[in-house]
Amino acid sequence: MDTQVVEDNVIGLFYEGALDPGKWRDGLRELARFARAQTGISLRHDMGPSQTLVLDSFGQDPSTIQAYSSFYKDLDPLTEYFRTARPASGSWLNDWRLLGERGLARTAFYNDFMLKHGTHAVMAHVSYQSTDFAASISIQRAPGQGAFDAADEERLSRLTPHLSRASRMYFDTAVLRNRGTLASAVLSHIQVPVLVVAASSQLLLASPAAEGRLRSAAHLRLTPRSSLIATLSESALARAIRAATAPRPRGTYLQLRGAGSVPPLVACVAPMSARSELASAWQQPLAIILLEGAAEPASLEEVLRLLHGLAPAEARVAVRIAQGFSPADISQQTGTSVQTIRKQVKSVFAKLGARRQSEVAHLVGKLSGLAGSRR
Repeated sequence: MDTQVVEDNVIGLFYEGALDPGKWRDGLRELARFARAQTGISLRHDMGPSQTLVLDSFGQDPSTIQAYSSFYKDLDPLTEYFRTARPASGSWLNDWRLLGERGLARTAFYNDFMLKHGTHAVMAHVSYQSTDFAASISIQRAPGQGAFDAADEERLSRLTPHLSRASRMYFDTAVLRNRGTLASAVLSHIQVPVLVVAASSQLLLASPAAEGRLRSAAHLRLTPRSSLIATLSESALARAIRAATAPRPRGTYLQLRGAGSVPPLVACVAPMSARSELASAWQQPLAIILLEGAAEPASLEEVLRLLHGLAPAEARVAVRIAQGFSPADISQQTGTSVQTIRKQVKSVFAKLGARRQSEVAHLVGKLSGLAGSRR
């Protein structure tokens, strides 16, 4: 087939895959064909807690993907280069040219992973770059095919603007596709009644337990435009939500009176941390409302993870800090090194916006009223 036709097919399939992720693999297949490669893979490289995720692949055996994802991704010299050098979007990275023949051939990644899984050379395109993560599209040649050379780089460079544009479209549309589904999946695992609202009081998400509260309308109800209002405390709730979504956000506790003889309900209206799994898909200030009185309340650690984006180990450390234990005490209790505990304490302080142990204790103490006793 004519080279220009194949090139056009690559471009068309990646644009199609940007809108329909099921077609992204077809783009990888055609790109590998265009570059006389055997396989292709699309990766996401997170810049915060360093993590590399396989988004899609073509021609790779499942055991290869499993081995890479579970261990060898941390040995991949190109992944390390992504994190340290932060190459510009649109760059092409040739592993043999970047590391040199001797440099690559001496690595454990090449000898223990690449050769074992039928790969000799890799060419990776930096297809997307943001402050939080980068993405790459790479193709691989098998032993006996030789490394990618300058002529290959010249041919592939003609695809650069299209691969970058298609990748940007892919991640932009992914936000729209996942905005509700990912956050809802997180909420479905939270047993406490939880609502997520925008500054305008528009309800964005609700856990199953919170939906029950809305159906009863005893304390909360929705307007025809999906704005959340308190049945008998409308202005107080609106003020609390505005305070939680302000430039300098602050949380509020308030009592929602119930209709008729229904007992009042305590609500915690808090800013949603940008690190939260729930907040990551929404590009605007949000507030989270936790309602006291769930049949199966969330644990304090679960609430800390949800509200402030703490890792499980950090949430456990935060609770112990609030109880007055020192890093040495926590190290002895958990069997974790003091150095690791100190790193976790530092991360807890940063995520909670605290400067001293008493501030952590104060915040955790306030949240404990809405959490159950389950640990």
